[in-house]
Amino acid sequence: MSPDLNSVLVTIGGALAGNAVLLAALGFIGKSWFQSAVGKDLERFKTELKREADAELERVKAALNRELEEHKARLKRSDFLFEREFLAASAMLKLYDDVYPKKSHPDMDWDDAMEEVAAHAGATRTKLDLFVIEHGAALAADLRKELGRASSLATELEMDMIGVSPDEVHGTASSLCKCLEGLRDALLDQVRSRTGA
Repeated sequence: MSPDLNSVLVTIGGALAGNAVLLAALGFIGKSWFQSAVGKDLERFKTELKREADAELERVKAALNRELEEHKARLKRSDFLFEREFLAASAMLKLYDDVYPKKSHPDMDWDDAMEEVAAHAGATRTKLDLFVIEHGAALAADLRKELGRASSLATELEMDMIGVSPDEVHGTASSLCKCLEGLRDALLDQVRSRTGA
């Protein structure tokens, strides 16, 4: 007996419908499993990424804190040095004002002024020596060298100048005044350069 076409079709249709249901169920299960596996991997990836980001953030924070502390220390040293330079510049203004001759009589000329500078050379040398003791550490090497030159000029004037022409005395006194003026200007420029003025 040969099967009739209807029963074959019903059998094939039933098998196909059963397979379709089975395939749909397998598809749903596979999709759910895939979503679950991907979700777990995604959560694990997110957790690891957050942990790495937190660790990097802490490393960057620590580096920035170290840099900030170093900057604060440099700024504190710079402020201290600026204060010392400012005090040195102020002291040099006073020293220059004390040494630079004032007009003491109406007919006073430059030579008379230089005679006064020479007459007070010992006091000037003492003031310069005290200035170096008090402010020398805050000064650059070239300024300390120039202070040494000024002290040498004052010492030269202080020594007994017997046999030395007045022109030589006036020249040495004038050199001392110019040296002090240069020191005053250099110290003021140093302070101004730090303040941006």
